[in-house]
Amino acid sequence: MAARAFAAFLVLAVLTTLSASAAGTLFDASLGSTPDQQGWVLLRDPSSNSAVQTVQSGVTVLDTMADQTDKAGYFATSLDPRIPYRHPLLPNFDRTTGFVIRLDARLVDEVHRLDRAGFGVIAVTDDLKAVELEFWPDELWVQADEPLFTHGEGAKFDTTSATVSYELRIQGDGYQVRANGAEILSGPLKEYSSFGAPYSVPGFFFIGDDTTSAAARVEIARVDVNPL
Repeated sequence: MAARAFAAFLVLAVLTTLSASAAGTLFDASLGSTPDQQGWVLLRDPSSNSAVQTVQSGVTVLDTMADQTDKAGYFATSLDPRIPYRHPLLPNFDRTTGFVIRLDARLVDEVHRLDRAGFGVIAVTDDLKAVELEFWPDELWVQADEPLFTHGEGAKFDTTSATVSYELRIQGDGYQVRANGAEILSGPLKEYSSFGAPYSVPGFFFIGDDTTSAAARVEIARVDVNPL
């Protein structure tokens, strides 16, 4: 996604009054507003694509299903180091002390080709270790780094029946994924930075659809990030 597009949306984000309810809560749908009204930047690629976000009872719906080649998602940090934007409530992604990302969400629908997903979470630590967690209707899995961006560790899990509180815990050399408190997946942190941005951006954090090979409709209720 182009730096110019990010800069344009950045202006809107800076001018928007933050309404997150507590330190560490980057998005709370119960406030009745969308993530880009709570300190995130929403980008679409191409900028005129058919992806939409809507506010429904207790959730924001992000929908890229109209065209599988469209990309859209929420950025808590800048793609371009020349534009030093960071969500005001986002802590450092220090893997030595560790941190946990909580995402309350339901995948309503999803289509994909090959090792791609219409909804995912990208978290890059301050020293460029990373996890890209992908959501399929029946599986949670992680993009591998060898070979790059192929299906890595995964666990069968129903992501569509109900809103689930997911936790992505990153500490030391590993990550752990919990769903409603139960561990379902773990493995070593990845090294994607050879691909370039966004994986070469320290502390990068994104949720949404970042591929032209998949699409999804997802209900997002809450996003928290806190040190361990």
